[in-house]
Amino acid sequence: MAYDFLEDLEDDLSDEELETLGLLDKDYKGSSQAIHDRLQFQADFDVDLTPGHVFETQKSYRVDTYLFLPKNMGVNRDNFSRDQFYTAMTNYMRIRTPTPPEAKENEGVIPSADRYFEAHLVTHLRQPLEALVVQDVKLFGCYLNGQLKKARTYLLELMRKQPSNFGHRMRLLEKFIVRLLQTLSDYRLRYMSRVRHQSYLLDHEARQAFLLVDEYLSYRLEATLIYMFQRLDGQYGQTGSDEARSVAKLLEAALMSEMDYRANEDLILLSNGTREELRETYYYRLGLLKKYVSDVLYLQQTNVRKDKAYRNLVAAAGAAVAAFWAGLVDLQRFYWMNRPAEGLPFSDFGIRFFLIVVLGVVAYIFKDRIKESSREYFYERLKQNLPDYEFEMVYRYYDHQARSAKELKIGRSRQYMRFINKEALPPEISYLRELGHHSELDPERSEHVLHYSQHMQLDTLSIKQTSEQVHTLRNIMRMSINPLLEKLDNPDKNLRYYDPEQGIAMIKAPKVYHVNLVFKYASSTRDSRGEWEPAQVEFERIRLILDKKGIQRIESVLPRGTLGYEEARL
Repeated sequence: MAYDFLEDLEDDLSDEELETLGLLDKDYKGSSQAIHDRLQFQADFDVDLTPGHVFETQKSYRVDTYLFLPKNMGVNRDNFSRDQFYTAMTNYMRIRTPTPPEAKENEGVIPSADRYFEAHLVTHLRQPLEALVVQDVKLFGCYLNGQLKKARTYLLELMRKQPSNFGHRMRLLEKFIVRLLQTLSDYRLRYMSRVRHQSYLLDHEARQAFLLVDEYLSYRLEATLIYMFQRLDGQYGQTGSDEARSVAKLLEAALMSEMDYRANEDLILLSNGTREELRETYYYRLGLLKKYVSDVLYLQQTNVRKDKAYRNLVAAAGAAVAAFWAGLVDLQRFYWMNRPAEGLPFSDFGIRFFLIVVLGVVAYIFKDRIKESSREYFYERLKQNLPDYEFEMVYRYYDHQARSAKELKIGRSRQYMRFINKEALPPEISYLRELGHHSELDPERSEHVLHYSQHMQLDTLSIKQTSEQVHTLRNIMRMSINPLLEKLDNPDKNLRYYDPEQGIAMIKAPKVYHVNLVFKYASSTRDSRGEWEPAQVEFERIRLILDKKGIQRIESVLPRGTLGYEEARL
């Protein structure tokens, strides 16, 4: 049996020790940015959905992102449209993985699965639990994967900072890894043997969930343990501290046990001799498994389309202006027909008739143009104050109490994208952009400013009253920078210089571009009287270093929380 070596190990972690590790928090990190790949940049923003006080009914959360694009990148309002921007932008909304409830005595890691297996011979009791079991098994997979990420992140931070109590923290980390392995082992011992050997007593969706989550966790565990082992072995090897070597031995033993388990269960095993088709299948299947397991966390976003109503309203306004023009012309024609002597210096009927006809034709032509021009004018002005997109956010889940599928309305999200002049920037954004510009002799920055805003209105009271597992909303914004790279120069440039000893020499110098991003976060709450509290505002600034090949690195210029203020109460 896999993980037999765990019988001699104890995790015995207390809450105080978990707090020391930083692994007992709510996973609320506020915001973060990362390179998803060379051509994609990702920014995550967390929104705490827990009401701040008993009278809170709604929360407003707004993120304004200002991208300062150097003019020599060749991207501006004339060649980069809203449609192109939203094609490059991918936006996801998901909840934070809820922490599983503590297991009671003689209860496994998934209580609903225990009830499901207890009733497996009674169809009318088992089948109503199927959807709940599928949901909870997926949530278990998300939770354990999140804990693996925490362990990996903690190890990297520990190795980077090298605190004075390094050995003690390594022992705590070892206990935490043992706890994760024991949790996975309990899942397999309690459920997977039944799933594999009593499949005729399980519903198809429930059996599929157990098998796919188990396979997904096997692949994620392998990748995480390998990453951690390589970092430990590469930095400490045989000469490191006893605690570091002990963690490395634990990781290696866990990897060997996991490979034995995978071989016994006929899951994909990679080696030097693995065929290319199987390697391709591995990554493709891993992507499918990730989507299958994590879809339980994601919100459904339904586009609230109001373009048609707005266009009809503007068209009606344009038609009204054109009708007003036509009415004035008809009134003038009627006047000339009935009072020619006073209206014209001549009274010849033929000339009068000809002028009236010409006036009618001209009026008809201008009526059509007035209608079209006014419609375009009003629509362009109206669009400046209308969202590009508006979404309703809904979380679908299975209610434990009602034992039925439900939909929880989280709120609404509006998105705007505009190019704005630097003169129109809010003063605080201009200040943050110039932060660090110490010398007056520095060349003036020549940039185009792209403003992307996302405004969410969240029903925190309904969320609190309806669901116990929705505490934090994570907004994932992923942007492809590929449209920004089309007109960039080659990443390497020849640079000639004079060396007193060698004379004229030449080296390769990287050609990079700096794209500065300033984030403004504003959150406010609404009470039961319908009044909004003053917004709490924070700022953050980062810098993307790009070249023709893509993103080279991200630099933090102003961390979030360094600057902020509370808006004045009006």
